[in-house]
Amino acid sequence: MDDNIIICNVTEKDLAEIAKVHYAELPDDFCSLLGCKFLKNTFYPHLLSNKWSIGFCAKKNSELIGYIFFVKDEDYLTDIFKSNFFVFVYQMIKNCYKLYFLKYVFEIFLLLFIRNKSEIEKDFELGYIAVHSNHHNKGIGTMLLEHGISELRKMNTTYCWVKTLSVTPETIHFYKKANFKIYNEVLGRTYLFKEF
Repeated sequence: MDDNIIICNVTEKDLAEIAKVHYAELPDDFCSLLGCKFLKNTFYPHLLSNKWSIGFCAKKNSELIGYIFFVKDEDYLTDIFKSNFFVFVYQMIKNCYKLYFLKYVFEIFLLLFIRNKSEIEKDFELGYIAVHSNHHNKGIGTMLLEHGISELRKMNTTYCWVKTLSVTPETIHFYKKANFKIYNEVLGRTYLFKEF
């Protein structure tokens, strides 16, 4: 690993770069489908201001190259969309002609109604992690995850959980390598957790 990489707390100054990395590296994520501007101006400012979220970024020579966010608020996505309802509706209308977008929205609503939540999900969710493509396969994602897990342990948390698309075996392998275990699979999503 590169000795020039530092892990630090996310600040407001980092949000524009985080939005760019998210948009580029997580193109299938629902929030990416709403656009980089939505991520930068709405999603990440709200996430950063949430008292139950913590975020860290990896920087090399002061350039943001990756980030991770954990959230212990089951309703943070709902809150973001409720408090930015008109922005959300505008983005929905703008994207409603895209079949994959409509499919994604339909799946999200189905998940709300058919999936039973686990007790694990009352603890911290690893909401987002991404590393800029120029820095893939250099252990930066692992550094971010280990740093975040270390911080969660200090908070006397019991679990950390994450959901990912089931069609991304490399992502599932990444979490399993960090001792996460699968506890649920539904509608093309795989749910994993780590117990401390």
